[in-house]
Order: sequence, then structure tokens, then C-alpha cells
Amino acid sequence: MKYEVLIHISESNGPYQNLVLEDYLLRTMNPEREIILLFYKNIDSVVIGRFQNPWLECDLCSMQQESVHLVRRQSGGGTVFHDLGNLNFSIICSKKIFDKRRNLQMISSALNNDFMLNISLNERDDLLLEGKKISGSAFRFLKDRVLHHGTLLIESDLNKLRRMLKSPISHLIIESRGVSSVPSKVINISDVTLINYINIIESIKNCFVNFYGDSIDDNIFWMNWNEVLMLERIVNFESRVDELKSKEWTLLETPFFKYEYKKDSERICRMEINKGKIVTFTFDYLI
Repeated sequence: MKYEVLIHISESNGPYQNLVLEDYLLRTMNPEREIILLFYKNIDSVVIGRFQNPWLECDLCSMQQESVHLVRRQSGGGTVFHDLGNLNFSIICSKKIFDKRRNLQMISSALNNDFMLNISLNERDDLLLEGKKISGSAFRFLKDRVLHHGTLLIESDLNKLRRMLKSPISHLIIESRGVSSVPSKVINISDVTLINYINIIESIKNCFVNFYGDSIDDNIFWMNWNEVLMLERIVNFESRVDELKSKEWTLLETPFFKYEYKKDSERICRMEINKGKIVTFTFDYLI
């Protein structure tokens, strides 16, 4: 079976818009004929996994003050920070040929060979440079196809990343049924070598074709997307963007958790919260 390679580059920096585009490509691709490679960059955003708790994962107050978007994606995995110094990649293909380790080896080989880096892959499917994380991945399985998307820290604001991904109330959450992130030390690729996202896209594209070799058709298609084109091509585009922005999706999809704090020297306040709403609220007296 020969596959056509479709390479998409989003010119939008809207995190919700790009997730809608990604979902559209996943749902409309032909898994028997196509392999899709998508690249996009987002403005400042904290992107949490489908089953995560934003009160546990990030600083919601600081995010609001600094106009950082909260985004809940459809895939699982942990929380990441996006800004214009981070490049996101998505590989969409048939379940028949999906291999997450191979995808990541392809990314690392491209960067190592073209930019003389020493990127390695750990057991958690992270890409490491000088022992620090430059890329994490998440996955979404849909019928006969798979979405594998990940980040590449090129010249991100790492100080802002650390601030936004540190919850000031995480120590007060005593139980959470959501998926918790695993903290990692991070580094920008630009800390090691001069590089830009255009060079990286070209490098990954070439390596992608070489990795799949005989499985790939001679036809390789490029397509650039802007928000006008998304609006024209994607059914219900604006309403789908609004749905991703909504509190019903970002906050009220949070799994059950328990929150506890001392109200004063004599009382402890306990709350049980499900789907973003308080379901029990009690005071226990210490004396």
C-alpha cells in the first residue's frame, strides 16, 4: 500500500482554532491512502489533557492576569505551555502503521542529523536534549486512525512556562481522580544551537518521507491554512471554536477532586468538587 503525504501548516496562532483544524484533519483523512503532518504555533496558552484538573495543573489567576488561554484538548496526557517560541507537530495516520516510538525517533533523527544535536528519547516518550525535556507527546485514537501530537521548545519563555504551570493551591487538593502531570526540567533548542521553526519544519518533513520510504507515494502535498480558509472549509468552525473556549468544556469537564484548607485556627473547610461544581461543603472543628 502506497500512502500520500499531506503536509499542512497553519498560519493561525489561535489555540482553539488549531485544535479544531487538527480534529477536522483527523476526522476527514483517508486512513487507507493518506498520512498527514501538521505544524502550528499558538499564542500563550496552557493546554491540559482531556482528563486533567486545571486547579491542580496551573495558576488560573496568573493566567487570567497575563491573558494566557486555558485550553482543554481531546487527547490525554499532561499539561503543556504553548507560546510562539514553541512549535507543535501532529502526525495523523492509520492504526495499521502507527508507531509512536518511530515517530519520535524520526523527529529526533531529523534534528540530530541536520543541526548536530544529541536528542534522545526516554521511557515516557519525551524528547530530551542535554538531559532536559524539549518535547512531550499525547495521543488520540479514533476508529481506524490515530493522532499523535507533540511540542518542540525552540525559544519559548521558560520562566513564564514555569510560572503558569505551578498551581498555588495544589497542596490543598487532597484527592484527584484526574490525570496528573509529571514535572520535568525543560530547555529550549535555541539554548544549544541557532535554529528557527522554518528550518525545523523542512528538516522534519524530509526525514518523515525518508522514514516511511517505500510506503509513501511520489505525491507530497503542501497546504497552508489561515482562519478564513478554516471558516470556509470546516463545517461549524466558529461554533466548534466557541465550544472549546467555553467554561463548560475547559472547567466543568474536570474530574472529581477534594479540596481542604484551614478556615481559621479552629476549623477545616472541606469541599468535594465534581465537573467544576461544589457537591459537598463542610467545616470540621479541631477542638
